[in-house]
Formats: sequence, structure tokens, C-alpha cells
Amino acid sequence: MSVYNVRSAQTVATAFFSLDAAAWACLDPFVPVFMRHHGLSALQTGTVLSVAAILSGLFVPAALWIPKWRRNSWRSVLVASSVVSIVCFMSVLAIPPTSGGSEWVSPCAADKRESHADVLEPSNDVTPEPVPSGNLDDQDVGGAVRTSVQAGQEGAINGTPQPMLSSTYEQLPTAVPQVAPLAHLAPFDAMVEGRHSRVRREATLPQRAETVVSATPAKSAVLPANASASSPLVKTIPNATTIPAEVIPTKDKKGISPVATDRDCQGEQSSPDCLVTNLDEGGAGSQSIDPPFENTALLLLLASAVVLGSSTFALAKFVADESYFGFLDEIDATEKSRSHETYAAVVTALVLGAVAILAAQTPCLPLPTWGYQEVYLAAFGTLVFASLPLAAFFPEPHQPLRRQATSGAFRGVGTALKNVEGGLVTGGLFFLGTLAGLEQTFFMWHLEETGKKVELGVVLMARAVSNVASMFLLCAGGLPSRLLAWLAFGIICVSARCACYVQSGWELAAVAQLLSPPSTVLMWVACERWARRSSTRLSTERGLLIIMRCCHNGLGFCVGALSGGGVAAWLGVRSTLGVAAVVGLIGGLAMLAASRFVATRPPSYDRLLWDPTSPNSDSDSEEEYKPGGDAGVAMPAVLPTSPVAS
Repeated sequence: MSVYNVRSAQTVATAFFSLDAAAWACLDPFVPVFMRHHGLSALQTGTVLSVAAILSGLFVPAALWIPKWRRNSWRSVLVASSVVSIVCFMSVLAIPPTSGGSEWVSPCAADKRESHADVLEPSNDVTPEPVPSGNLDDQDVGGAVRTSVQAGQEGAINGTPQPMLSSTYEQLPTAVPQVAPLAHLAPFDAMVEGRHSRVRREATLPQRAETVVSATPAKSAVLPANASASSPLVKTIPNATTIPAEVIPTKDKKGISPVATDRDCQGEQSSPDCLVTNLDEGGAGSQSIDPPFENTALLLLLASAVVLGSSTFALAKFVADESYFGFLDEIDATEKSRSHETYAAVVTALVLGAVAILAAQTPCLPLPTWGYQEVYLAAFGTLVFASLPLAAFFPEPHQPLRRQATSGAFRGVGTALKNVEGGLVTGGLFFLGTLAGLEQTFFMWHLEETGKKVELGVVLMARAVSNVASMFLLCAGGLPSRLLAWLAFGIICVSARCACYVQSGWELAAVAQLLSPPSTVLMWVACERWARRSSTRLSTERGLLIIMRCCHNGLGFCVGALSGGGVAAWLGVRSTLGVAAVVGLIGGLAMLAASRFVATRPPSYDRLLWDPTSPNSDSDSEEEYKPGGDAGVAMPAVLPTSPVAS
């Protein structure tokens, strides 16, 4: 028997898997978002994710060729890979973001910034009337120029010294509309109209150019370039001189995208009503929301951190799985226990809930306000760091692993994959991995782009709750029996998620996430059972599982991320997700139809659980007694003998 304390070893393994699953849930969705914030295009993002998937997949088949491992070697690899993943992803926090979506802040931070407007007192007591916010296309801006406040203009014309513009406007992020004091107001109707209406500017700019005159004296203040016409204090002055856009100083902040001037926009930078663009010399507004990432060194550092961190974290998960399953094999476990997966699902839901609440309050806490994603990265680092002591005492096989006979293993794998069912399984897993890689590349891309960052926590919670429900379904005995049917169901679910993301609504995204974990969990349970019933040796079973994981998580994900990034660079993200949804639905229905023509296995195979004493094992243990009726052979009834009472 075993020399282990089985209960304590399983407790350590369960705690480690719980922290590991929660850490992966905090990290996985925000890797594409972080790369987008740092200026990477769709094609570059897909390339980085595909390289990470390939490097992660290379660790999986290594189990077939590993030499003899010394004692504690599994633990050493587990601890080392966990530490490397922490260092890689924490280094991403040191790289400042450079593009859109990161300037949005919550109202609690906006209130603090609006208090800076009281630093400069106006030189008059005129109280302006509020101007309705929104698009100015339907308003007579020219009429408003000649019917507004006159006191501020009198101070400027009479040469009254006006306080210079505070540097506060240059120091603060421009995500929140900034209010300028009345003393700094000056006439620039062409500026206002040009910044808010491209169509009207193009139609009227030639006429207005004839009336443009020289700028006012240097002492007369002008409205800062980042103030907007929707601000309640922005009023124009009658009989005033128009200042051309070329002489208005604007400081191009590094990495700052157009300003959302309407507070109701909530950072929706795609809306034309919420954009204030800098004017070029030709009068055309800047259309670039994502400025290019100019620093090549930081770009390479970011890509290297994501690739190395993702691959080493996947290696840690793989090593933990292999060590734990080897531990269960050595203690003669009757089946591969899934209790740790259930606990991990529950802990993940609780951790994601707490992190989502913390992320919703981030702007009110002393944390960086350039995005909520750093909260999830910090949670990832904390969880992985907390799992290091558990990794140091993780259960592992007492005896070193034996080198498997690769020829025999591959012979069995090839035999299982040559038939029609094997081809459909590998092809379906590859197609599912392609869809998953494409979706992961743009996971919540549009949802995050609209600034609704609080709702990201709701979407993640939907996935966590669904994962818990699926694990309890497995515990209740809801095990799948047809792998091809579950593959078709998984493909259809991923396609539905892509279709929901096209609408960019967090409600639909949450509903889409409810479909994901049951299909994934139940599909992999079906994969494991198919590997058991299709092989006669333990090495063949492990080889089948490795091949299937390489097709899904490695090669399929790589092709999906790379092709998705390329197609998105050509058609756009929204069109790419729509095409993926249509293709996935057609492929899922085709897979479901093909599964009807594959012969089903006898029910006895579906009840077969893996254990070292089963006929499918390489173990030398005695075979478990089974009645011959399971094989269709009638067994004569043997009455038990009992001592005759004397």
C-alpha cells in the first residue's frame, strides 16, 4: 500500500488546484485587453497569443519522452514555473498603457478632478446659463456666439490682466470633461463647431476662413483645447474676434486618445457625439483612437512577458495534473477523483466575486486609475504567490516515473485515431480550438472598449457560476456518453458567444458565458471516457488525451488566434466575430449530424471508470472480478456452500 498520508495530500492538492483555477480565471480574459491597451493591433495580438499557445502545447507531449525523474522533481518544476509566471505578468504592470479605453474613470474620481476648476476665480460675477450637452448639429452655434455673456469679453478688450491657464489641465488625464473658469472664455465659434461636427465644418469652413483674423493679444486668455462646448460654463461672446485653430496651443499628450466630453458617454469613444479630436492644418480631425506603439523595446518586453508567462503557467498546471494523477495511480485509487475540480470551481466563483467588487471601486481607492485590469493582475499574482507553499508540498509519486514505450503507445494511438470516430474527434477538437482561439483574442474587446468596465465583473461571474453548476452536474451523475454530440454542443456554444459579442452588450455577453463552462467541462469528461474505452493500455490512454489536448489547446488555439487577428485586421473585429459565429453554427450542426452515423458503444463502456485494476490498465494488479454477463456470456449460477449444522 501507500506510504502517503492520503487525506492531507489530497487536501493540499485541492487547495492548490482551487487557487490555480481562480488565478487563471482572473488572468485569462484580460490578456488581450492589456495588449490592446498597449497599442498592439488585432494581428499582433493574435500572433502573440498563438505563439503562447504553441509554446504551452509543447510542454504537453513531453510526458511521453521524459526520462527518469528524481524525487521532488515535479515539485521543483511546479514551484519554478509558478514563480516565473508571477514575475512575467507582474512586469506588465510596469509598462504604461498607450491607447484608448484606459482614460475612463468613475464619477468618484471625476468629482475630485472637477474641484480643480475652483482654483482660478473668474474676474466677474456673471453666471452663465447651461448649454445642453450632446451633439451641436441641431443647434445654432453661430447664433449662440452673438447672444451670450458680454462681461467676460469686456475684461479682455479693456486689457484687464487675466490669470494664466493653470497647469492643472495639462497634468490631469483628459478622460473627464474639464470645466474652465469664465474668465478664460473667448470667442472661437469655428473651433467649437469644427470639433463637434465634421459634416458642418466641411460645409462651412471655406466661408469661415474668409472671416478669420489675427489672434488676440497674449494676455487675453483662451479656452483650453480640452474643454468642450457641452460644458455648462462654455458660452461664446458677441461681436468677438474668432481665433483660428492653428494658433490655439494644444499639447499632444503621449498616448492620450480623444476626449469624451459628455459625461453621459461613459467613455464610449466610438460614438461621434463623444469625440473631440485635434484639428490638423487641413482642418480634418484625427481619427486615430489607438496611436501606434512607438517603443519597440517595450513592445518586445510586453510580448515576451505574455508568451513566457502564459506558457510557464500552463506548464505548472500540466505538471500539477500529471503529478496528482500519478499520485492517485500509486495509492491504487479506484478512479480519478474530481472532487478537487468542484472545490476549485466554487473558490473561483467566490474569488471572482470579490475581485469584481474591488475592481468596481478601484477609482475610489489609492490604485492606478488607467484601467480596472490591474486589479485582476494583482489578484492573479496574489493567488499564485499564495499557492507556492502548497506547491512545495504538492503530492507526487513516491516512485520515479518509468519511461513509457513510445512505440507501443503510438501504435495504440494511431489505431484509435484511424477510424471514422477518431478522425471526427480530432477534427472537431481542432475546429473547437480554432473558434476558442479566435474568441479569446477578442474576449470582451468591444465590451471593454465602451468603457463599461464594471460589467466585466458581471460577465466573469456568469462564467464562474456556470462552471460551478456544471461541476455539480457531474457530481450528481450527469456524465456524458457521446463525445461527438458534446463536441457539436461545444462548437455551437462558442459560436453563440461570438454572435453575442458582435452586439457589444454586456447582458448578451453574460448570457453567452453561461453557455461556455458546461460545454467545455462535459466535453472533456467525454474525451477522457472515450480515451479509456478506445485503448487497452494506460500509456495509450494518456497518449490519446495528450493528442486531443494538443489539437484543441495548442494547434487549434494557435490557428484561431493567428487567423482571427489577420481577418480582423482586414474586415474588423465585429465582422470577424460575425463570420466565426456563422461558420461555427454550420460546423456544429454538421458535427451533430455526423455523430448520428457513428456506431454507439455498449452501455457497459459508459459505466467503465479508470482504475489500475481494470482490464484497460498496464498494472500487474489482480483484475477486478466482473460477472460474465457484461460480456454477453451466460454464467452458471453457483450456490454458496455453507457448513452443515451438526
